[in-house]
Amino acid sequence: MKTKHILIAFAATAMAQLIIPAQMVFENEMAYTSGTEYKFKTEPVDPNDPFRGKYINLNFDADEVTMPGDEWNYKEKSYVVLGKDRQGFAKIDTLLHDKPAKGDYVQVEANYTYDGKVRITYPFNRFYMEESKAYDAETAYREYSRDTTKVPAYAIVSVRKNVAVVKDVIINGQSIQDYVAKGQK
Repeated sequence: MKTKHILIAFAATAMAQLIIPAQMVFENEMAYTSGTEYKFKTEPVDPNDPFRGKYINLNFDADEVTMPGDEWNYKEKSYVVLGKDRQGFAKIDTLLHDKPAKGDYVQVEANYTYDGKVRITYPFNRFYMEESKAYDAETAYREYSRDTTKVPAYAIVSVRKNVAVVKDVIINGQSIQDYVAKGQK
């Protein structure tokens, strides 16, 4: 009898180890294929971080929202409701303590507040690429982003039911993979 319970517990644990990662992959794939796309303007990355590699580190322009009279704790889990500005770039419509009932939203961390503004951290700030092209892409992205006279680089992020997936990074109107392949500056 005891062996039977151990086998059932083992089977349940094994199934959970298969189902949970499969569910995570499924949710990300659904956000990638059928989520609403947002273009997030990016900001230059820190060029002095020697531990980053094999991906592009993304900082977003839309990482701050004015919320006067509302209190937020450091590292508080919050929800950003997304919208688009006149140029079609992503903007924060509002920041909420609780999950909204509808709309495109993403769970974020409230970092700090000042003058009625709340700075947040998105759960997506990396764009993974083929290893052989990642360094060139990071360099191209950093150099392009430093020039403020050019059209801003942006990330295309697909959002569906609190799941966000970075689909691509666009530099000078083209995918960063094509930009690096052509060796453009």
